[in-house]
Amino acid sequence: MIDALSQGRYWARVRSWLSALWILLVLAVAIWALIRQPVGTADLLSRITLGRGIAALALIVLGKFLVIALVRETLRDVGEPRDVFFSWWAYSMADVAKYLPGGIWGFAGRLGLYKGDGISLRRGGRALTVETVLLLVFSFGLGAAVLACDRAVTWMIQAAMVLGYLAVAFTVTRICLPRLTLMRLTMVVAQQTLAWLLFGLSFALVIAVNASEVATWLGVFDIGFAAGTAAIFAPSGLGVREAVVGWLAGRDMLVAVRTAVELTVMHRLIWMAADFIVLGGIFLVRLSRARPSNRASGCDPND
Repeated sequence: MIDALSQGRYWARVRSWLSALWILLVLAVAIWALIRQPVGTADLLSRITLGRGIAALALIVLGKFLVIALVRETLRDVGEPRDVFFSWWAYSMADVAKYLPGGIWGFAGRLGLYKGDGISLRRGGRALTVETVLLLVFSFGLGAAVLACDRAVTWMIQAAMVLGYLAVAFTVTRICLPRLTLMRLTMVVAQQTLAWLLFGLSFALVIAVNASEVATWLGVFDIGFAAGTAAIFAPSGLGVREAVVGWLAGRDMLVAVRTAVELTVMHRLIWMAADFIVLGGIFLVRLSRARPSNRASGCDPND
C-alpha cells in the first residue's frame, strides 16, 4: 500500500514537472514568434466583432450545460445519483482548476469534490474516466465526421459518414454507461452531439470568413480539442489544441498557420470567460439556496 502511494506521488511529481516544462516551451515559442513578427492585433480583432464574440460565448456556455448533463449521467451510472446542482458545481470548480500547472488539478479537484460528497475514489474515478472517454469520442468523432462530410462528393458518402458516427457514438456510450435505458442513451448521444456542434460553431464564428468555411472550422476545432484533452501533461490542452488546429488549417491552406494559432488563442480566452461565467452561475445558485427564507428564519416580511 505504501509502495503504491509512493509510486502515485512520484508520477504526480513527474507530470507536474512535465507540465511546467511544457508551459515554458509554449511561452518560449510564443515569445520567439512575437520577436520575429509582431502580432497584428488590430487585424486579428477586426475579424472578431462584438456580436460574434458574444455569440461564441453564448454557444460555449450552452454547450457546457450539456456536458454537465453528462457528468450527472456518469455519476448515476456508478450508483451515485446527484442532482443537477451538484453536477454543475463539481464540473465548474474542476473546469477552472484545470488551468493550474500540473495537468492533474482538474481531475484531482473533481475527485476531491466527489469524495467530500460521499462518493468513493473508486466510483468517482470510474465516473470521471467514463466522462473523459466519452468527451474524447464525441469531440473527435463529430469533428472527423463533419470534416469527412464537408469533403464528400455525394450525399450517399455524407449519409454513410453520419451513420458511422452515430454507430460509434451509440456503441461506445452503451459500453461506458451500460445502465442507461434506450431513451436515456439516445438523449446522451443527442446532447453530446449538440454540445460539440455548439463548441465547434463557437470557433467557426471567431475564425470563419464566410459560411462555406463553417463546417471545416467546426471539425478542425473539435479534433484539436480532443488532441488537447488527450495531452494530459498540458493544462487544459494548452499549446496542443492550438498546434493541431494550426497544422490542420495549414494542411488544408485555409489560412496561414500563424493566423489560425493566434485566433485559436483568442477563442481560448472566450472559452475561459465561459468557464468563469458557468462557475459564477452555480455560485449564485448555491448562495440563493443557502440563504434562509424569511419564513424559515421566523421573520415577518411585513414587519
